[in-house]
Amino acid sequence: MLRTMGYLPDGAEEMAKKAFAFCDKELTDAWIESGRNGGKRRFSVSSLLNYLYIKSAFPQMKATNGFGALEREAMKAVRGGWKGFSIYDKATAATLLSRRNEPKAAAGILESLRQYAMSTPETGMWYDNLDSSWDGFNRLITTAQVLEAFAEIEPQAPSVDALRQWLLLSKQTEDWGDRSNTCEVIHAILTTGTKWTVPSAQPVITLDGKRIEPPHIAKYTGKKLSIAKSSEGPAWGGVMAQYVSPILDVKPASVNELRIEKSVYSIGADGVGTAGKVKTGDRIRVTLTIVCDRDMDYVAVTDGRSACLEPAEQLSGYTSSDGLWFYREVRNDATNLFIPFLPKGTHVISYDCFADREGTYSLGIATAQSQYAPMIVAHSAGALITVEQ
Repeated sequence: MLRTMGYLPDGAEEMAKKAFAFCDKELTDAWIESGRNGGKRRFSVSSLLNYLYIKSAFPQMKATNGFGALEREAMKAVRGGWKGFSIYDKATAATLLSRRNEPKAAAGILESLRQYAMSTPETGMWYDNLDSSWDGFNRLITTAQVLEAFAEIEPQAPSVDALRQWLLLSKQTEDWGDRSNTCEVIHAILTTGTKWTVPSAQPVITLDGKRIEPPHIAKYTGKKLSIAKSSEGPAWGGVMAQYVSPILDVKPASVNELRIEKSVYSIGADGVGTAGKVKTGDRIRVTLTIVCDRDMDYVAVTDGRSACLEPAEQLSGYTSSDGLWFYREVRNDATNLFIPFLPKGTHVISYDCFADREGTYSLGIATAQSQYAPMIVAHSAGALITVEQ
């Protein structure tokens, strides 16, 4: 990447030449050794694919130490087997074949990548069939590799900016840290597509047709809000509303990115939960169902606890539920959860309480909020719980 941008330091070309010669020899020796006892010579197609991809950034570096024969076998395997590759390896193969002046083969792989992708005007272009790693980087790195392939082979395609849009929106809710993978993703965003780094005009915000200038803090209710954006590239924002209301008037609220639901069950001696009447002394299981449409770092969940419920587990600490790790903080009136990494999908978190007094009480609402993007927030509906003697 440094070479393609023209930032290799002095002497790096000579260092690369020696490094490629060493790798050529090691790979060739391992290939020959694999067939020494009369068997077929074997090699890892994925490893050779990535090596040849890196080497393609240095087109003047020719094969050395007998690597040419292995290189021809590897390229033959790439041309014939790319349909079975992962999304990442398909993107790598497309870029490699394009750099080797095989545009038809590269275009065929690119069409396959396009057909596997999901796309919406709001979210951009992404791959829904990628597993989330613990830090979300599998999706990011794979999408960045696809972006590079599209930008190199079809730089004017709408898919280029759509892929950049998904990556940029991912940064809204994720901590990319300071690892080398972050450099790769940022490089892919900044070196492709249309110019998004130019200064942009402020959006036009009007209330009932009257323009307001941000930042502007006031109470606005019962008015129509409209926002007009004239600049290029993705953008996001939010409107926050807060009010006091009887618990039964509180309706569930969510955004496209996040949703949370809360339910309680009385757990019998057989461990089976039932919804309905609750008696003092019953074990109550509180279940929170969280649905998110993207990977998120640092999500806080505040679950307001009814005055008639006493948590079975009194100590705060790290725990897990439904395969999700988080820190649970037990307070007098709420159970708070801090989730370092919330993968895309549906997650069910539960904990137990005991009903310790009779009467009718507010159940309390559960709220989930991204700490990176506070406008991504959702809460459950208000409800009552009745405990009988």
